[in-house]
Amino acid sequence: MSTAADDLAAALGSSREEGEAIEAAVQTETADLDTAVLPVRAYLDRTVVPLLLQGLAQLAKERPPHPVEYLAHYLLQNNPDGRPDDAPEEEEGSAVPAPAPAAE
Repeated sequence: MSTAADDLAAALGSSREEGEAIEAAVQTETADLDTAVLPVRAYLDRTVVPLLLQGLAQLAKERPPHPVEYLAHYLLQNNPDGRPDDAPEEEEGSAVPAPAPAAE
């Protein structure tokens, strides 16, 4: 049985592994293009909601004293795309910042 990766490799005269790598790259490019044209809700459902729901489940289970900060750390640490370039760097030994005072 011939797969798309085999067909691609044969057409390019390359190995099956190279065909799979090219196919994966094409799928990634297609996925990136797809998200650019999605409606807002579909975009969020595809890119953010799964990880956010996992983070909220952990938050509900652990009930930390600073839930927003906990969730922010969870999202950064479990980001399937890796750490974004614009994410703030954590310094070793830095204290947890105090929460902002509540508006009265």
